[in-house]
Amino acid sequence: MKKFILSFVVVASIGLTFIPISANAEEVGGWSEEDGNYLNPNVILPRAAVNHRGKRESKVISGNTAYRAHGWTTWKGVYHYTTARMEKHRGGTVLTTSNRKYGWNGTEAASPWYRISNGEDTAAARTYYGR
Repeated sequence: MKKFILSFVVVASIGLTFIPISANAEEVGGWSEEDGNYLNPNVILPRAAVNHRGKRESKVISGNTAYRAHGWTTWKGVYHYTTARMEKHRGGTVLTTSNRKYGWNGTEAASPWYRISNGEDTAAARTYYGR
């Protein structure tokens, strides 16, 4: 019995070391205006065609240019989310967020408009998706 328990503990320990772990296990991938599309290498998913795209949009509001992130995800047969955020280039501090927009097959998210103040770090448009 002791050998069985010891064997089970050893096998379980080895098995657990190969389970991918990420800071946000639900986040599968996303888009940033700096780097384009990316996938989280720590997430293993069933083979389902995922199409995610994002972009930075601009609009003049009261004489000042404002920006927002806009993202779309198509993932047929999968309940998923899309999030659009304006973040500081350095450090990734969230400035505005759409929050997660959940749905089946296709989702769309747009962050609120953000105006950059004088002397402030410029903002980056970034979008994320996951399940």
